[in-house]
Amino acid sequence: MHVLSLIILTMSLCLGVYGAVARQGSNIVHLDRRMTIMALLWGAMQLLVACTGYGIGTLLLRAEIAGMRSTFWPRVLAGVLLILCGIRMVMIGLKRKTFFEHRMEKIDMREDLVLSLRTGGMALTGGAVCGLLQYPIAAMIPASFAGAGICTVLGYLGGRAFGPANTDTADILGGVLLCFLAAALQM
Repeated sequence: MHVLSLIILTMSLCLGVYGAVARQGSNIVHLDRRMTIMALLWGAMQLLVACTGYGIGTLLLRAEIAGMRSTFWPRVLAGVLLILCGIRMVMIGLKRKTFFEHRMEKIDMREDLVLSLRTGGMALTGGAVCGLLQYPIAAMIPASFAGAGICTVLGYLGGRAFGPANTDTADILGGVLLCFLAAALQM
């Protein structure tokens, strides 16, 4: 169950990253080596935030808050966090967005780093869930880094090729997957 739920968690959070980056990629004229650098930076930022969330989750687990020594309360708290994150992703997907036809010649590194910090809240939640459920950090680290890096590259390429049309679907699908994972944890 750990492996499957970690894969679903990583996929759903990566769909949020894909949606955010594809919106940026739809405005790019030329993709160059900056895309690779940005993918590495995005992966590193998501990894840093996810590890921070993992630490918060394990601290909550060790603090014995509300008798969390049993497996019931950590699963409930993890489920609530996943549902909140999933609802937020669905709201992002359903929100009406305005897209400008201003095309950029190259990737704006500062703007994309700020965007990676804004999507870091979802990675923080994912890391906290992994910490609460006592998933091995050795499995979370490559999943978080590789998932964010790969979805950043796919987001730039997909946004450049298809425009911002599929970004809302990615956000909604990721949010629904998180809600299903939260329900599965409660069973």
